[in-house]
Order: sequence, then structure tokens, then C-alpha cells
Amino acid sequence: MRYTVIALGAILLWPAASATTYVVRPDGVGDFLFIQDAIDAAHDGDAIALADGIFAGPRNWNLA
Repeated sequence: MRYTVIALGAILLWPAASATTYVVRPDGVGDFLFIQDAIDAAHDGDAIALADGIFAGPRNWNLA
């Protein structure tokens, strides 16, 4: 019975700890160099934060 409660607790807490926020900065110092790279890596529930500035380059426009 004790192991069932521990396993159930681990299953219920798993989704809450899996969301990630990726930061993309125009100077390339963030988690990714380009916005498209962050989009490609993101999963449901993740967030992408863009720092202030001008994003230039082919992987920073016409995003899909």
C-alpha cells in the first residue's frame, strides 16, 4: 500500500515539473541563437521569451 501511494504521488507531480521557458536574445546569449531553434525545441506547455531588441537572420523571420 505504501509503495502505491509513493508511485501515485510521483505520477501526479510529473507534469507540473516538466514545463520549460526558453529565452532568446538578439545578441545570441540566450538559450538559443535563433527564434526558430527555440520553436523547434519547445513542447506543449513550454514558453519562449524574447528579449528586447531586433532579431535578424534567416532563422528569426518567416517562423513556423
